[in-house]
Amino acid sequence: SATQAAQWPDGPFTVALVGRLSWEKNHDLFLRAMARLRDAGLDVRAVLAGEGPERARVEARIQQLDLQKLVRMAGYMAMPELLSQVHAVCLCSRIENLPLSLMEAMAWQRPVVATRVGGIPDLVEHRVTGWLVPDDDALALADALRDCASDQGRARAMGRAGRQRVELEFTMPRCVDRHVELYRRLAS
Repeated sequence: SATQAAQWPDGPFTVALVGRLSWEKNHDLFLRAMARLRDAGLDVRAVLAGEGPERARVEARIQQLDLQKLVRMAGYMAMPELLSQVHAVCLCSRIENLPLSLMEAMAWQRPVVATRVGGIPDLVEHRVTGWLVPDDDALALADALRDCASDQGRARAMGRAGRQRVELEFTMPRCVDRHVELYRRLAS
């Protein structure tokens, strides 16, 4: 519900990374950014939600970077359960279409930090509904996450803007209208 989505969780600023534990989701980029934030003294936590073939590698990387106290491997979680616990959502994929996880985060009024790949820039408006960063740039990702965590008023405003964007641009009637228009153009 909109009311539930608007609630900002208590506790340290927490970011979710949602997705299959696989090469294309680039969890290592996220973990390198988290290590930078820790080294800069920022109190940010993370929840990695998902399962996949890279689980052992991701767990080993968390150990290697000494992030066990800051990063929790949650396995599969239902989105409402996950989104009620976090302040923002990150997606640092190497390749991506139009990710439903980011649409759900935006509908929940959570700002997003994502790589500028595939269809993500069609969904996320840089510095309006979230932050877009170059693929595989841990410094840029850490900077965007720092901006998000350190100005929570702005982050919440971006979350509200994200919900408005989803409500205006990504509803079923709007998608049907766009498909009909595409077929009209193709047929003429």
